[in-house]
Amino acid sequence: MKPNLAEEWLNIQFIAKRSEAVGSFLVGPFIVILLMILSRISLFDKWDWPIALIIVLSIHSLGAISCALILNASARNARRISLERLTRKRLQDPRNDWEDHQFSLVIEDIKNIKQGAFAPLTQQPYLHAFIMPFGGIGTAALIELLMTHFA
Repeated sequence: MKPNLAEEWLNIQFIAKRSEAVGSFLVGPFIVILLMILSRISLFDKWDWPIALIIVLSIHSLGAISCALILNASARNARRISLERLTRKRLQDPRNDWEDHQFSLVIEDIKNIKQGAFAPLTQQPYLHAFIMPFGGIGTAALIELLMTHFA
């Protein structure tokens, strides 16, 4: 496939915008997990932690995180392929200075995009969503669970 400069750039921009929108949906499942953890705190009621519930919550968390990781890997693979195509086209076809400069700008822009799936790890919504139930009150509930079972 012959790479088109504008098409490659637009494809990567589209992937960044869509993955950013999809990433925001990951917060929902972890809010449910947080509420389930909070509901089990002995402050509200004396509920136990059956193994089946722990397994279901773990599978639910792992499923959501694995979907986010697959999305990120696919987006990064698309960027890598796009950069390879543009670099190959730039090296194969002789160009004037203006066209070469355009290729350089688009390649740099694609390399430096920091949005959606291309954001740094600390800005990934799946990481924030995963930390939410296990930070603060979620951690207090887990510590309480461990203290009651092993004390």
